[in-house]
Amino acid sequence: MKKDDFEEDLEDDYHEKVEEDLEDDDELEEGFMKGYEKESNAIKCAHCKGLIEDEGVEEEFAGFNYKFCCSECLKEFEKRQK
Repeated sequence: MKKDDFEEDLEDDYHEKVEEDLEDDDELEEGFMKGYEKESNAIKCAHCKGLIEDEGVEEEFAGFNYKFCCSECLKEFEKRQK
């Protein structure tokens, strides 16, 4: 194999790898955007700031409704309010 042929093969391999990486990036971006859209509509726990995936727990304090991811976070939040 001549040096020029070897360099061409390397260049071809490089371009194929770059094209594959770009395709993978598109897939990652698409997945990221789906996650972003889901998270932007999600409600966060008033105590730990984690996303509430299920119904969670809701409680009223001083005329405001708060949502919590679990009863443990509600209890901790109540302690801070006293």
